Amino acid sequence: MHIHITTLVENYVSGKKLKGEHGLSFFIDMGPHRFLFDTGGSDLLLSNAETLGIDLSSVDFIILSHGHNDHTGGLEYFFSVNKKAKIIAKREVMERKFNLRTEIGLPALSSEILDRFIFVDRFVEYIPGLFIVPQIDLVFEEDTHFKGFFIEKRGEREQDLFDDELAVVLKTKKGYALLTACSHRGITNMVEQLKTHFNLLHLELILGGFHLRRSPKEVVDRVSDYLLENVKGSIGVCHCSGIDTYSLFKTKFADRVFYNYTGKEIKLEL
Repeated sequence: MHIHITTLVENYVSGKKLKGEHGLSFFIDMGPHRFLFDTGGSDLLLSNAETLGIDLSSVDFIILSHGHNDHTGGLEYFFSVNKKAKIIAKREVMERKFNLRTEIGLPALSSEILDRFIFVDRFVEYIPGLFIVPQIDLVFEEDTHFKGFFIEKRGEREQDLFDDELAVVLKTKKGYALLTACSHRGITNMVEQLKTHFNLLHLELILGGFHLRRSPKEVVDRVSDYLLENVKGSIGVCHCSGIDTYSLFKTKFADRVFYNYTGKEIKLEL
């Protein structure tokens, strides 16, 4: 048996008559269970799923990585074709979010969709082999990506520390796969957090965004050096990681790193 991970939405695309956008959505098929990790920023996940032959009505639940609209903007569109899925998220995903220019949080949702939310606040094996990691301690505060992002509390805007962010871990035959979306709280901090939950952690795969686009080389080097020391598996970068970061990673990780574009399919042995 295998876990199949298909990237429905990502910034870049390679053939297959698909389209890309600034956003992210993974479709994960674990056999008896199917779920989405984020929904992208628009209705694009519907047409891309149709092109890829993926039936979104079969999805059992959605896990939201955090509340930004390039990860949650597809929710209303998804529920036009799926009438059963629940939404797993941290309660803080409901907070209003902003960048320097505009509001960028969760889109307006109908009461019917709001009723589908299930909030998590602690590490849990949600279904066999699927772990949700909602607590990400800031062991390495230098690997955080908060600048230019804000939340609104009691009518006042303050720095967004991304308390709504979570990660997903899949158990595989060779170890574990870590799925992240933007790593605002830092990919190094996520890996450190996993060490508290899994003995003899071996990551077969890290997949997602690292929020290192246009970061100084010394910042990218610090993250890549940590991953070289702590991760033996493959690294799939995408979305907010940046092509520039991918190029720097390629010089260090060689064939262990790949760019995870729209339409990319990954198979992991269970």
